[in-house]
Amino acid sequence: MFDVINERKELKIGNIITVFKIPNNSREFVLFSIEGIDDNKSSLEVAYLNEDKDGNNYISEIADEGELKKAMEVVKDIIKVTNIQ
Repeated sequence: MFDVINERKELKIGNIITVFKIPNNSREFVLFSIEGIDDNKSSLEVAYLNEDKDGNNYISEIADEGELKKAMEVVKDIIKVTNIQ
């Protein structure tokens, strides 16, 4: 669980669901949910998983549209596998 501050400076709760990689990319990505975005609904998001100089993990927005598209394809596969079981 981690804290998220949205653009209106409201505190939300986030949960990392899984960490994954995409082909031909050394970075790690996370699929996470944020609770209570709008009207107490949850939202699924993807982001980079980073590590600061002290070894603490944090997430950041995926700015590259190509990487975001590839990451979302992996998420689509994760959801398919989850729904089969």
